Amino acid sequence: MENADPFVASTAPLTWHDFLERMRHPSAADFVKSIKSFIVSFSNRVPDPERDSTSVQEFLASMEGAFRAHSLFTGCTEEELESAGEGLEKYVMTKLFNCAFASLPEEVKRDEELSEKMSLLQQFIRPESLDIKPTFQNETSWLANPPQLHSNLLYIQRYRGQSRLVSEAAYFFTNLLSAESFIWNVDAKSLSMDEEEFKNNMDSAQALLSGLERHIGQGNQDRSHPSIEESKSLNKGEKDHSLTKTTSILDLEKKGTTDLLKEDELNTYFQEYPFLYASSGDLTVDDVESLLNSYKQLVLKYVCLSKGMGHNSPSVFESSAKTESQTDTNEKLLDGANDDKGENRTIEESSSFSSLIGMDNIDASVRHPCPESDET
Repeated sequence: MENADPFVASTAPLTWHDFLERMRHPSAADFVKSIKSFIVSFSNRVPDPERDSTSVQEFLASMEGAFRAHSLFTGCTEEELESAGEGLEKYVMTKLFNCAFASLPEEVKRDEELSEKMSLLQQFIRPESLDIKPTFQNETSWLANPPQLHSNLLYIQRYRGQSRLVSEAAYFFTNLLSAESFIWNVDAKSLSMDEEEFKNNMDSAQALLSGLERHIGQGNQDRSHPSIEESKSLNKGEKDHSLTKTTSILDLEKKGTTDLLKEDELNTYFQEYPFLYASSGDLTVDDVESLLNSYKQLVLKYVCLSKGMGHNSPSVFESSAKTESQTDTNEKLLDGANDDKGENRTIEESSSFSSLIGMDNIDASVRHPCPESDET
């Protein structure tokens, strides 16, 4: 396999563990010594991104060359050698991440400035402003504001193995760099917008975000100085505090379920969820992307809602465990939505909205933990 695909090698399930297993072999003692020596040396230096990048690239290239000449890798295919290089890069950069990522104050500042500008644009930008066709109008994509975007891009530029940041991977990365550059330089013309309108929108967005920050700050200040009555209440009910919050959320879920069951045209609430009544045999490969996007949005909204209500929510997978009465409730609700009849519907007191839609066939593989980064 003369030209192994770098992406395939980097995502191969055996890349990491195969590398670690080889490094445990007695004949790899010199490799292990060199790797650990480099990590210690790098960690003790004052950050200098340009010098550090060159140092890492040279070390990775040198070690991969040594792999190819060593008896430990005799008879290995090109793909296996590529995987060993991926394993080496992953191990080294996992150890050096805290020293290499956003290592300078000015980089942290640029992250904050870029994030702030994206937050401002989020308040008024629309797909039409970016000439995004309706087919591709995915809000989670065009309104994204990934944290530390600038530092992430610099990290990839500096420390991703140069021999692997080529071809398709290089194309995708170049597009990300172009997107960052566009955001830094975006103006009225870029958004097909009048100059005055753009300025007013930016000013309004700034005022809105500043107002929210002041409101949050004031709220935190108020909470830090509770009244006498509030102090008494807190002292008296301290032990029951978490229970009260949990109960209020359950009550909210139960109320929503009860209200839904009273609706005469229940199915109208579920029309925009095409997979609600589907079985696994109904799904096609083309459905995967849509379901994945929906899943991501569901998790984000679920976690944000729980966090906003001051509740450390369990995993949506944990909440999939159902009692027999809750399963009956599911069937009643789904049957009611299908036949569009609302007569004589009841609900168990203990049921909640999270129990309305079953999640009985979750593949356990999605919960497999990542490999430990400290293995040697």
